[in-house]
Amino acid sequence: GLDITEARLPSRRKPSFPLWKITFPYWRILDADGTADIAEEVARMYGYHKIPGVLPQGDLPDEAPNLQFASEYALKEVLRGAGFTELYSYSLVSSDDISRAGFNPEPDALALANPLTLEMTRMRPWLGISLLKAVADNEKERDVLRLFELSAEYHPKISGGPASDGPEAGPRRIDLPDERQKLIVVAAGREERDGEHFYAIKGAAEHLAERLALPNFGYEKVGTTKAPWVAHYHPSRVLIAKSGRDILGVVGELHPTLLRAFGIEHRVAFLEWEMKALLP
Repeated sequence: GLDITEARLPSRRKPSFPLWKITFPYWRILDADGTADIAEEVARMYGYHKIPGVLPQGDLPDEAPNLQFASEYALKEVLRGAGFTELYSYSLVSSDDISRAGFNPEPDALALANPLTLEMTRMRPWLGISLLKAVADNEKERDVLRLFELSAEYHPKISGGPASDGPEAGPRRIDLPDERQKLIVVAAGREERDGEHFYAIKGAAEHLAERLALPNFGYEKVGTTKAPWVAHYHPSRVLIAKSGRDILGVVGELHPTLLRAFGIEHRVAFLEWEMKALLP
């Protein structure tokens, strides 16, 4: 620390009053709060150039291990090694994008209060929207696309409490969304043989299962499940991926209607897995 005598600072404290009364100027009222801001102002009045430079001493603390980050990095390394390119897309999409993916923008996606552009007005409820936009933008540039992204989806939270005190009160929406981490791996572009993308994604799923040592990995048919994601996939070209009794997600070709909605000409296959099931 550094001792700064009162005589070196401009002060209006009365000598007979032993305590300091500190008042921030009006332009600092909103951001100044606590001892750190007071110390900063004292240093500013005293003069930063008068404070001697002293190198910190002692050993640097070890960084606490982050097992979640390490697991995600290992997963990404497996996919990169298999020839897939990682994407980093925006979490914000337009209402039109959400509608084209089969969602209803108002109840299914949170809207921004002050969006910067019409293309980024809502938080995506499905990571697949961002991947489909990437395929649409790039399929004319490359014959074959092998992509993946591990990122969040944002689902509105609805509480059981009333939205108001009136007789017509209904469920109340909570401002902060439910963030769900998801992995989507994509095979798209021109196919030299029928089903090429589906088998490429199925091979990627089995490669991940082997490298991540997923126990009892296997598939089962979708059957008559009413899960909301079923409409995204071709009904006869989709499988549920499981590790033991845990459902990881799906492997399959996307429905032609969905592809047409995004202006995609060629078939697209997704591996769509929930991270909480893949890396609990």
